[in-house]
Amino acid sequence: MKTELYEIVEEFIEKRDWQSIRRIISEESPPEIAELIMDLEKKSRVILFRIIPKELAAEAFSYLESRDQDLLLGDLTDQETKALLEELSPDDRTEILGELPGQATQRLLNLLSPKDLDEARTLLGYPPESVGRLMTPELCCGKARVEYRKVHRTHTQAWER
Repeated sequence: MKTELYEIVEEFIEKRDWQSIRRIISEESPPEIAELIMDLEKKSRVILFRIIPKELAAEAFSYLESRDQDLLLGDLTDQETKALLEELSPDDRTEILGELPGQATQRLLNLLSPKDLDEARTLLGYPPESVGRLMTPELCCGKARVEYRKVHRTHTQAWER
């Protein structure tokens, strides 16, 4: 079903009004953006994904079904794929890599920076569905006398910036 957002985005793509698309998309939630991306025709899907901010694109990408992620990755250039992988959190990146066929996983691993590659290999080394595979290696710490909620809130706010 084509939504009003779908029609507006298609119209702006046709007019090549990239700024209006960025403005409208920035008001939407990542799950809604993910749904919109996959509702669009291939050409429009790739255009939209290329023009929205990288961080937002990565977050929306993490909401796609694995088959849709694979489809979109096939539509992007290696450079665009590399940029997307760099923006994903380590645990989201590992989930994607773990669901792809071996050859596709290897192609994506080859695009990673040495630091991200080491991180991905470490997480992929854990058995599927284990805590090790699902965790993020990003560490959060605080002083011994500070409540967990305060430390978590402080670090969550810092990560969101």
